[in-house]
Amino acid sequence: MRGQNRRLSPPAVAADATARLDERHLAEILLRLPSPASLARAAVVCRRWRRISVSPAFVRRFHRLNPPQLVGFFICNGGLTAKRVGDRLVGQILEPTFFPVLPPPRGIGGSAARYREFSIRGLPDVDRWTLADARDGLLLFSSVYDDRMTIPRNFVVCDPLSGRSVLVRDAPRYRLHDEAAYLGAALVTVDGGAGASTLSFEVILVTYFMFGPRLCVFSSCTGQWSVLPEAKCGKSLMPMLSGVGEPAHANGCVYWVMDNEFELYLLVLDTRTK
Repeated sequence: MRGQNRRLSPPAVAADATARLDERHLAEILLRLPSPASLARAAVVCRRWRRISVSPAFVRRFHRLNPPQLVGFFICNGGLTAKRVGDRLVGQILEPTFFPVLPPPRGIGGSAARYREFSIRGLPDVDRWTLADARDGLLLFSSVYDDRMTIPRNFVVCDPLSGRSVLVRDAPRYRLHDEAAYLGAALVTVDGGAGASTLSFEVILVTYFMFGPRLCVFSSCTGQWSVLPEAKCGKSLMPMLSGVGEPAHANGCVYWVMDNEFELYLLVLDTRTK
């Protein structure tokens, strides 16, 4: 009206457009964020978004859709550097060394720095350790062994970023043949189910005798070791080995090149089916 001053009210604060969505639909939106860095920024928007983004079931789905970027490599000698003590060759530990990829992927420079700071001296002080495997950002260490006829007794699963570690004691060596050889160990991360609040994993200890390879498997879900039957490899007796190469990983499998002075053999372990 003329002659009357009217004050403009401030614009209303825009309501949260996601408030009408149930958590299942909101989770589907957050799953489509392009990177872990984007998810971390979304998690600080509000308590609801954070609760969804840190739930174990959501994190597992997000990692399946967004495979982790390669940060670098840990390199270790496998505990087999030899030093003569009397008439014996004894293995020595070399500190695992981290080599970052160059240039580092965007947004993960802090992770690379923490990996470089990792030290084996932070592991449980119950044994001497050597690097056995690395998977999904975790490291697997075994007791140091003198040669392939010495099967490691203890293992440690370690997260270099947080510094946390899990000690896996007393592999059931007494249930294996006295002349079984140690081929290596593999670390496998597994889905602990919808109710799992921590990462679940398996440690697979691989041994070898003329009747076939045999696996000892530790499950973090049960906290127990199990010994699987000897695998059949198409021969009544396996060849006696004179040399075993270091394990190589690809597409969920672990490979060993072995020889008996006359022929080469390739042993393949599918960690998904064992």
